[in-house]
Amino acid sequence: MTLTISRYRMTYQAITPIRLPEYAGSNLRGAFGHALKSIACLTATANRGHCACQPAESCVYRQLFDPALRIVAGAQAQHVPTPLIIEPNAGDLVIRAHEQRHFDMVVLGQFAHSQLPIIQLAWQRALHDGIGSQDEQGKRGTARLLGMQLLDQPSIEIPANPKTVHLQITSPMRLQHYGELVNATHLTASILVRAVVRRYRLMHEVYGQTHDVDLDQLQTEINQIGLQRRLRWTEWTRWSSRQKQEMQLNGLTGRVLLTDVSDALWRYLYLGQWLHAGKNSMFGLGRYQVVSEPWLEQIEPQQKTA
Repeated sequence: MTLTISRYRMTYQAITPIRLPEYAGSNLRGAFGHALKSIACLTATANRGHCACQPAESCVYRQLFDPALRIVAGAQAQHVPTPLIIEPNAGDLVIRAHEQRHFDMVVLGQFAHSQLPIIQLAWQRALHDGIGSQDEQGKRGTARLLGMQLLDQPSIEIPANPKTVHLQITSPMRLQHYGELVNATHLTASILVRAVVRRYRLMHEVYGQTHDVDLDQLQTEINQIGLQRRLRWTEWTRWSSRQKQEMQLNGLTGRVLLTDVSDALWRYLYLGQWLHAGKNSMFGLGRYQVVSEPWLEQIEPQQKTA
């Protein structure tokens, strides 16, 4: 069983004005989670909104939104990413009544794909119940879902390796190195590419099949990659309803140029456009795209990274 990957576009029309936060991924995810729990969890209603399904794997809500701890790659039990990645559309923060907007969602694995009708129903309810910030009366803007259409999927045949790969990081990418967040100055090809490969390995094992990716064997190829960057540190704050406090989720956005990319590593970089990289991808963070625009100027000397 391979890893099934699809990106869907959710198009909606505002019924009442909607005020979205600067980065709406967390807000949309929260609204979707509440709606999904009310539809797909058999115990939440009787337990004051708490899922008491046992085992957790028997609950559609838990499998799609809050997966149980599991052992991955022979390590100790750990939290695993959800099979749904919300990708908010960067646009107007205020949506007037009757205006149409959209956001995207990546669906991973056969089980999540089998639950598309429930996922669509949950989005219908979430938009109807309200999204965005509360107004003076404590109400959120409401909308109707107009459609959920398949937007794109990875090609069955991976496109030819361009060898020189331009990446546009479109939402804050939060990469860690020895427990510390990596800033623009300290980003290396090794840190970036290893994060992309680790993400693929994890998602493939959890939602596809065990995929034996040996990072140590790939390191020689990673060491050959040259890196140039035009990055900035983007600050983003979200309110955590669970922890009742603001959370700083800052990360890197901008352009990266990778040279001398091997065929093996190109495959991971290509698929990473759907899988994202780094921490907090559930909110849509760590998204990047392979772009064809020319690298206009060299900001800093090309470097080889170990």
